[in-house]
Amino acid sequence: MNDDFNTPEACAALFDLAAELNRSKSPAVAGQLRGLAGLLGLLTRDPQIFLQATPSSETETETGVAHIEARIAERLAAKKNKDYAAADRIRGELLAAGVVLEDGATGTTWRRS
Repeated sequence: MNDDFNTPEACAALFDLAAELNRSKSPAVAGQLRGLAGLLGLLTRDPQIFLQATPSSETETETGVAHIEARIAERLAAKKNKDYAAADRIRGELLAAGVVLEDGATGTTWRRS
């Protein structure tokens, strides 16, 4: 207990493993990282859900999930009406609020920056 169960060394090992994952993009390394990090209670949530999560102190306000989804729908309607200025304005407003939109073949997804 004098050195906190070597927690700093464990974190350093996880950091090194994460660097290896970034280089190799190996699913085996990803699984190993997630498993070892789980022992410390880290990396236990689904990344996509984590990136879209609303902080607990934040309710359905200007940056709440329902508001973001509504603004994305407004942006889609503006694009369908060829009102690209309005669509760009909505994207800019969301970006200023910390929400990054990503358009793809299956539609628009979002994440917090």
